[in-house]
Amino acid sequence: MFIFTAYVKDPKDLQQLKNLLQEISWKPSWKYQLFTNWRSLLQYYREHPSDLQLVLIDMDEDAAPAVQKAKELFAIEPNVRIIFCGPKGTDIPALYEADHLYFLYRPFLREKLAAAMEKGARALGKGMQEQLHVVNQKGIHSLSKDNITFIEKNRRMVHVHTGDSSCSFYGRFSELEPYLDSRFCQCHQSYIVNLYQVRELEQESLTLKTGERIPVSKNRKKLVRTHYEKFIQQKPYWQKLQKDPHK
Repeated sequence: MFIFTAYVKDPKDLQQLKNLLQEISWKPSWKYQLFTNWRSLLQYYREHPSDLQLVLIDMDEDAAPAVQKAKELFAIEPNVRIIFCGPKGTDIPALYEADHLYFLYRPFLREKLAAAMEKGARALGKGMQEQLHVVNQKGIHSLSKDNITFIEKNRRMVHVHTGDSSCSFYGRFSELEPYLDSRFCQCHQSYIVNLYQVRELEQESLTLKTGERIPVSKNRKKLVRTHYEKFIQQKPYWQKLQKDPHK
């Protein structure tokens, strides 16, 4: 069970957060807890410490109270992961007195919230980010993200390719983006590639390990190259190569 907890003081902000959570929640084993009262949150988790996993802490511009709240949670569960949120003008450097994963500005943005939660899930080792769930007329299909080679858009259809097979649905790339992590890169208006599956980057195309060539649009060349260079420098990328040196 992956549990996301949020402490947000303003009821309007809390309702906006709840609406976004309902949009990005897709796993039966995923749930969230919402609080507007900090003492109630502390009381609950002192009674249920094993549920204390990923927590969003709301704050004003002054970071000190939020840092103290994070320390109170660490006293209950040392492995809890923290996300801070606040208004523009927040004293962000002061937040580094407490270990945290992410900072979100209010009002919340769906893509930023999804990214923060996925980072939290990865840190907790829950594997929430390792499956992509595709819904179509045939049912619900859970696809390992490692096995996805590329995603293709053709008019109203989106095709998720996994080597020898594919899974299709009516939709848009924007519906998938909150669930795709940094291993995925949109190189063309009609293509998203899994960078783990890339063998070579050229000026106008990407060559996959399957031998397939995926076009890179002119207006995305620089962004794609920057994304790919940063990606291959990441430690997880090299660890993956060491496990599978023939790829």
